[in-house]
Amino acid sequence: MSDTHSPEDNPSTADEDWSDSALPRMRDEEGDGQVGPALEEELDTRRFRPTGPVAKVLYERIRTGGSFEGETLVRFSMKKKVFEGELRFDECELQRCVFTGCRFKEKVIFKNCLLERTTFRGAQFEKGVDFIRCEFRGPSVRFQSLRVGGAFRTRNCLFSDRTVFDQCVFEGLHDGWDSRARGWVDFSRCTWEDHLDLRSIQFEEGVVFRNSFIRKDCLLRGVNIQKKLTLEGTSLGGCFDLQKAKLHDFSYLQDLKLEPSANFRFWNSIPQALLIRPQQLAGRLASEAEEDHATAAEEYGILKNNFARLNWLDEEDWAYYRFKQASWRARRDRGEGGVLGSVGRFLEWLIFDKGCGYGTMPMRVLLSAVLVILFFAMVYCLPLITHGVPGYDSGEQVRASLKTYRLTGSSKVDAVATALIGSTSAFVSGFDALAKDVDGWLAVALTLEGLSGMLLLGLFIVSFSRKVIR
Repeated sequence: MSDTHSPEDNPSTADEDWSDSALPRMRDEEGDGQVGPALEEELDTRRFRPTGPVAKVLYERIRTGGSFEGETLVRFSMKKKVFEGELRFDECELQRCVFTGCRFKEKVIFKNCLLERTTFRGAQFEKGVDFIRCEFRGPSVRFQSLRVGGAFRTRNCLFSDRTVFDQCVFEGLHDGWDSRARGWVDFSRCTWEDHLDLRSIQFEEGVVFRNSFIRKDCLLRGVNIQKKLTLEGTSLGGCFDLQKAKLHDFSYLQDLKLEPSANFRFWNSIPQALLIRPQQLAGRLASEAEEDHATAAEEYGILKNNFARLNWLDEEDWAYYRFKQASWRARRDRGEGGVLGSVGRFLEWLIFDKGCGYGTMPMRVLLSAVLVILFFAMVYCLPLITHGVPGYDSGEQVRASLKTYRLTGSSKVDAVATALIGSTSAFVSGFDALAKDVDGWLAVALTLEGLSGMLLLGLFIVSFSRKVIR
């Protein structure tokens, strides 16, 4: 909204002979250019458009602080003025008022007020400002170049039109609890040194943050956003809290810049399409940092379903894997099942987590298979290396061995080759493949390897098929 006013809006040039009886006309009873003794009585009139001496007296009254109740100010223009005292407006109407570049040294409170096309461009509120149950009317509600030293509160307020915060600096808490915005809300080039608290706000359109800095938490818990939520080039230093939020359209968070201390909360949120990457989320769930693994599992479940709706399959696998890990830790923390439960959780951790990433990592299954084959090959090779290879060496009789393959003529090399061939055969085909070639306690090792091979091959088929089919 422009600060340019027509001549009749300027207190220094406007004609004071108003025909509207609702507007008071101040009298110069002494003929000396001063307002007479009827001034205070006429200032009590509930609706007036201050001009000339009236504007000066009203400025003095506001400057020194005080309370205004049930009054209406129309086209009251003050620029670059300094207000010394605490101000309180109760059930007042401010229509087309201008406070450009003004400086308020004490707290300012608007309660149950209507502010229509009223601008505070470049104003400074050194002790903060409260708008409680107020209504802002446009066509565009603009807070431009504000600097607020204390708290900035807009609780239970109604923003009837598009609302813009541009180049504002909030040094204290920004509290917007339980408000309603009927138009788009745009935060551009703003800085919050303290928390940005927008909990339980009803956004009937969308919300956009552009090139802003949020040094601490951004609390959007319980918000209801009908259209998109966008954060472009915005830096976050605290918690991005979307708990219980209902996001009915796309939420664009890919360009959100995260400081090392930044984290997220998603518990009980309902995101329609949350565009955020695992690289932004890894290690940044606040519930995980607090070791609240049950809540972390629920949040990863929300992210998994979100990625599935977007058809981001790799991201869905990432969230599913961490959902299973968090669920495992939650069961461990509760101590479910006693000793048997602990054994079962250990096997789950070893086989399903480390072995195959709960079916999301088929290559990890292949790596596990190679490690199992090499381990059992070392077991099979041990007696051959220790006691000698039958047919090559003389010496102590080998008490446990596999049938030796003569491949190179070197006993040591053929011993290693025999162990690798036997281990691979047992892993792939099971104990029966080598039953006639085994002697001694190696039969137990072959049985264990055959069971391991059957399990890992099954896991590989399931996880690989899952990847290919999707």
